[in-house]
Amino acid sequence: MYLVDYRPLFYRLHGLKFEDMENNELINLGSKLRDLRLQKEFSQEKFAELTGLDRTYISGLERGKRNPSFLIIKRLCQVLKINPNELFCIK
Repeated sequence: MYLVDYRPLFYRLHGLKFEDMENNELINLGSKLRDLRLQKEFSQEKFAELTGLDRTYISGLERGKRNPSFLIIKRLCQVLKINPNELFCIK
């Protein structure tokens, strides 16, 4: 059995670019991450130090330029002391 991803076709049929839709999701995630970081009053440098990530990586996440793996998301949530659901509750 093959799994087929029809999302690119759907977006093309509706005049949308699939890449743009993915980028919007990453931008929303990054914005939520930044809001949560600021609520904890962490600078990007401090947050990077606590997560063991580079500050430029944190910046890329917050700008929607990076697509974090599950393990990175888990690490971010542990430092922020939140459930991953809170990170993905995007308005």
